[in-house]
Amino acid sequence: MKNPLFYVSLGLIVIFSFIQTATAQKSLYKPQTHQLDLQLAGANYITDLGNLYQPLPFSVNLLNGARYTWNYSLKHALRVGVAHRQAKFESGPTSYLNLLSYESQKKDTDFSIGYLYKYHKGPYQYFLGIEAIYSLGEVVEDGTSPDFPSFHNEYIYKNYGAGGFGGVRYFLSPNISAALEAGVYYTDNKHVSGGYGEPYTRVAYNEEIGVNVAASVGIHLVKMKKRCTCPRH
Repeated sequence: MKNPLFYVSLGLIVIFSFIQTATAQKSLYKPQTHQLDLQLAGANYITDLGNLYQPLPFSVNLLNGARYTWNYSLKHALRVGVAHRQAKFESGPTSYLNLLSYESQKKDTDFSIGYLYKYHKGPYQYFLGIEAIYSLGEVVEDGTSPDFPSFHNEYIYKNYGAGGFGGVRYFLSPNISAALEAGVYYTDNKHVSGGYGEPYTRVAYNEEIGVNVAASVGIHLVKMKKRCTCPRH
């Protein structure tokens, strides 16, 4: 009967051979010019809302965005996107701590345009980018207080800002991929309208800082043309 060490060695050889074969597989990534992404889920945490609302909301939204990316080279791309997010507050403005009850819905639609740098290794794509952000939002709030029986307040706003993001994309096939990315952003509230409910005239934050995490699936179209690297004469 063979020594057990033989079987251990044989098993290690088989495992090593399998790992070597798997890592040596031809990449599923094929350069494509156009990329369409559907955001399957997005998580958002607002870390700063102008010291107006506490605690700050964490929200998860499903099927809440889409993006188009133009890959003009292997390492560089431009993208535009739109995403919707909705958060719920259960604690009112810090200046109204005597509220007996409070509930608010904050809805935002974010439009973005940005640049990303890409690095490919096997079926994986790693990317980093920056983007400009324009947001349209609405807040609807209701509450009660010892000082007044009830109040209802609504306002809409426009935010301008910028953000940075990074993530990883895995190519399931040359034309289909899945991606996970995270980013931070800052927006400044420049234009507010509404907010004329009782008992106060206007309660609106002036800035927003937050963190986004998103999972998406991508479709890649039109094979990228090969560029000549021959020396010019």
